[in-house]
Amino acid sequence: MKKNTLRFCLGIWAFFGMVFSASAQQILRGALVDEASIPIENGYVFQENCSCYYYTDNTGRFTLESAEIGTVLRFGALGYEKSSLRIKKQDFENNLVIKLSESAYQLKEVVVRPDTEVLTQLLKVDVAQIPVKSSQEILQKVPGIFIAQHAGGGKAEQIFLRGFDLDHGTDIRLTVDGIPVNMVSHAHGQGYSDLHHVIPETIAALDFGKGPHSIEQGNFATAGYVDFKTKSILEENQLRLESGSFGRNRALAMFNLLNTPKQKAYFATEALFSEGYFDAPQDFERLNVSGKYRYQFDNGNALTFSGQYFDSSWDASGQIPERAVASGQIGRFGAIDATEGGNTTRTTLGANYVGTVGQDLNLDIASYWSYYDFQLFSNFTFFLNDPENGDRIRQSERRNLFGTTVKLSNKMELGEANLTSRIGLGFRLDEVRDNDLSRMLDRTTVLERIQLGDITENNNFLFLDTKLNLDKWSFQTGMRLDRISFEYQNALTNTTSKLEESQTILSPKASVQYSPNERSQYFVKASYGFHSNDTRSVVFGSSNLLAKAFGVDVGTLWKP
Repeated sequence: MKKNTLRFCLGIWAFFGMVFSASAQQILRGALVDEASIPIENGYVFQENCSCYYYTDNTGRFTLESAEIGTVLRFGALGYEKSSLRIKKQDFENNLVIKLSESAYQLKEVVVRPDTEVLTQLLKVDVAQIPVKSSQEILQKVPGIFIAQHAGGGKAEQIFLRGFDLDHGTDIRLTVDGIPVNMVSHAHGQGYSDLHHVIPETIAALDFGKGPHSIEQGNFATAGYVDFKTKSILEENQLRLESGSFGRNRALAMFNLLNTPKQKAYFATEALFSEGYFDAPQDFERLNVSGKYRYQFDNGNALTFSGQYFDSSWDASGQIPERAVASGQIGRFGAIDATEGGNTTRTTLGANYVGTVGQDLNLDIASYWSYYDFQLFSNFTFFLNDPENGDRIRQSERRNLFGTTVKLSNKMELGEANLTSRIGLGFRLDEVRDNDLSRMLDRTTVLERIQLGDITENNNFLFLDTKLNLDKWSFQTGMRLDRISFEYQNALTNTTSKLEESQTILSPKASVQYSPNERSQYFVKASYGFHSNDTRSVVFGSSNLLAKAFGVDVGTLWKP
């Protein structure tokens, strides 16, 4: 009886001790924003009394759980002037809002720390100092990537990374504001990624990673990923006219429509024309129209809508045999089949809500819809198979793409360490109609239909991970679960039955990073990833459903 009474008293004492401790604890909450009141992600807060660093999340918010009145806080972020503040009593009563003024990006501002991808920060400096001027330059900003262009200016570039030929995107995941660019089971090739719909001047930053290590990036992210982030507001209105050699002319117009503390909106359009330097004119035409609207609520949460329209057409001289040039049959810039080329359109709508649930739980919901139309005319073997009509082919499709991703994250202070936990789930649905491969006499006359059918591919996914930052160390582990279903309706047969397959894949990921100082970092990463194969090859049993990848990265980063 005495033991039970003692246990009860100890329990009551412990309970009130925790309540007293929690009530006595000083918690300071705040946010970093720029001069346009847009949250600053990955800004830092330095607390002088403990020499502690804290960092803002994707909503610009930060939380200090051991703040005291009189403590000096220093604020900063890459590309912004530094600021400081001495904590006062009233700062605990209302959330702090610290506004930072923009400044020139300097390499010396990059701080190497365990919870940061340093290369992404360095790239941010590069993009700010030397902005991209064309769609072809966008990917080349990423260290290690180089591209090649063939079959006309409107076709997606060939991508190379880490010694791998990634074709047009089979093993690299590309997104714009989180909206996928890669096309599954595309008429021209798996993962086809055309970035020409991005107006270069609207790009604010690039986030990238190499290897299959990112928990949020799923299908195609085997050699790496690149996410392009567009601006929320323009620094200035622009009207630009450009003219150059070979009939190249470009017009650009970008205007802010709204710029208030709560509402931001802008409109941008681009028109490009080029004849090219080949004997057969390229007749390349491209039109881009895009806009973005952002509404910020009183509590700091934000809702963003974006829209985009893209249309492009072109002719191409294509590849030519060396012997034809050597014999004088054609010149170096001549063509065997000048009817190559194509046309494509894309319309995209996106919505994104970013905010908090309660005090410490971050919520990010993104949804998108895209309509895509594509035709490509090629001739790889000229007159090898058909000496009379030639070997010209057409690849075409129409596609609706839908998707939603919901992410929740929470950051906890554990003494001198902090623990970040994330969970996300979502889906991507591709409905492809009239996916076609045909032999053509010209661009309109069909000689033979080789493949024609409808494709439905659905990817449901779930991921979760935890990241522990402890002084100079960072430990991250995560797991991603994907289930992909493939469905094909063959239009060249009389049967109405559909061919179906599906598979589930589990992708574990882990990494350790050590940053002994603000100039260097050492890391070890090991992860599984995958890319899906084309639905047509999957349902006919000619390839595996999912191609698995395993990657290990061991290295060091040093900032001069």
